[in-house]
Amino acid sequence: MPQPLPAGVCPCCGHDFDCTASLETDTPTLGPGDVAVCIRCGVALRFNEDMTVRRLSAAEWLRLSRLEQRALSDATAMVMAYQVARGGLQ
Repeated sequence: MPQPLPAGVCPCCGHDFDCTASLETDTPTLGPGDVAVCIRCGVALRFNEDMTVRRLSAAEWLRLSRLEQRALSDATAMVMAYQVARGGLQ
């Protein structure tokens, strides 16, 4: 089930969103500092204290564990495959 969030916008593609979901659990519980992937463009995002998002920096990426990096890379690949299957970014 999606977790409601304050209305937000992806800083890379401008996609509007107001919820998040998880591939691992039915009840995602995200908080400040957690990472996510934009469902439209696949960019890695980090939640700020006010639960708005910003692009994950290269330094932050390097501080993630290999498992976290792999999970984000896999999620981005799934988003890209979905977008290609439906004809690219709309």
